Amino acid sequence: MSRVRCWTAATVTSIGVFAGASFAQAPADVQPAFEVAAIKPVPAMTPALIASGQFHSRIDDALVDISSISLMNLITMAYKVDQDYVAGPGWLADQNFAVSAKLPSGSNKSQVPAMLQRMLAERFKLVVHHSEKVQQIYLLTVGAQGLKLKEASDDGSGMSCQGRPGRYVCSQTMAALAQSLSTRAKMAALIAQAGAPARDDQRRIDLPVIDQTGLTGRYDVDLAWIEALPGDGRGRSGAFPTQTSAPTAPDIFKALEQVGLKLEPSKHAFDAIVVDHVEKTPTEN
Repeated sequence: MSRVRCWTAATVTSIGVFAGASFAQAPADVQPAFEVAAIKPVPAMTPALIASGQFHSRIDDALVDISSISLMNLITMAYKVDQDYVAGPGWLADQNFAVSAKLPSGSNKSQVPAMLQRMLAERFKLVVHHSEKVQQIYLLTVGAQGLKLKEASDDGSGMSCQGRPGRYVCSQTMAALAQSLSTRAKMAALIAQAGAPARDDQRRIDLPVIDQTGLTGRYDVDLAWIEALPGDGRGRSGAFPTQTSAPTAPDIFKALEQVGLKLEPSKHAFDAIVVDHVEKTPTEN
């Protein structure tokens, strides 16, 4: 992927997608390819179909086998970008396919994205180019008073992160924490789209978060804050049943500051994929 640049909010005054260099795919004789790939149109997955066990997904060193995936998600898998950074026809998210592809002997799943790129180019006539999408973000940094988290005493293999309204407990790296906060931002956006009111006195993480702490270790993260109940605007602790004391932080920003972390507004240039051409129907298997 092309290099990523980051600016502070004070130095960037505009946001948008800037044309980049044309994306040059590797020649067909050197780009890895599936030994065989079967693609057929299927209906989009619904919660009922997933609950019935009709959805399956397998990606390993031998096989890619997905019962239903949109063309948009195939592109995001191939180019390793979020769909927010794919510009193309609106119907990309509506066209679903079952994909069953065999990897050549000696291959491994790390080559799957490149193989998907070649499959999309050959079977869907996909042509893309790289661009940059600049958008508002938060940078996760260490506060002026220094980090107040303890380094984790184990490797984290036996611990699962626990997140509830007003509480987040996990043993993880700062990069993983930033990703978790970005996921929370997406959920907040969905809640806002559903029309749930937000308290005026409570800030929510509403933008992607990028780790800029410079820390590479794993830490025991325990955040507690007051979370507004959707629909009535009142607050609650959202604490685990074992917690006896109320959180002291009014919002997640303050909860992070209490453990020596800070979210700073900024702007960031993300790699983006622009679809120049794609066919709705793949060529025959």
